[in-house]
Amino acid sequence: MYERDDSSYGNYEGNQKFTQRSDLESQAPLPRETSGEKVYPQQHNRKNMFRLGMFLVAMVMLLLFALLFIFFLGGTGGWISFCVAAGVIFLLAVVVIDKIE
Repeated sequence: MYERDDSSYGNYEGNQKFTQRSDLESQAPLPRETSGEKVYPQQHNRKNMFRLGMFLVAMVMLLLFALLFIFFLGGTGGWISFCVAAGVIFLLAVVVIDKIE
């Protein structure tokens, strides 16, 4: 039995995946060596925790003033006082949250 002579038969081009990977690695920049500097871990960013805390303080103050002005003081004066207090709490919270950096 004789086999057909195929033109691709017998040609060995090596591990093509390896040669492609080595070409990509040779184009990548080599990492620079540091001069013995210490690498310190990043410090934890607690900005969002402070912002959340300020939000919760503002909500508790709103609830407290709602109980105080609306239920204990009552009437139109209570509602007006609550609206003023809510506006002041809102402005304070916005300024404090904006200044947290």
